[in-house]
Amino acid sequence: MALLPSPVALVQLTRYAVGQVMETAASAATIPFRLLGLLGQTELLVSRMTLLAERAEGLIGRVDGVVGDIEQTLRDTKVIMAAAATSTPCWPRSS
Repeated sequence: MALLPSPVALVQLTRYAVGQVMETAASAATIPFRLLGLLGQTELLVSRMTLLAERAEGLIGRVDGVVGDIEQTLRDTKVIMAAAATSTPCWPRSS
């Protein structure tokens, strides 16, 4: 019963360990580039969110204006209807 690995097994184990170290080093080397890409995407997302917020504020202002105009139109209509209900007709009625 041999307690030491064979030379072939030792070479394979060493080759595997070196491969793992190389893969880890390659992955670690790409981290700064991936972080820069992530930062760029985050900046783009924040920019789009800011644009959406500005457009939403503009739309809210326009909707407020339309609602105000509608309310004024309703008030005017009520005044006209009240005046029409209290006035006597200017045309002859057919009986």
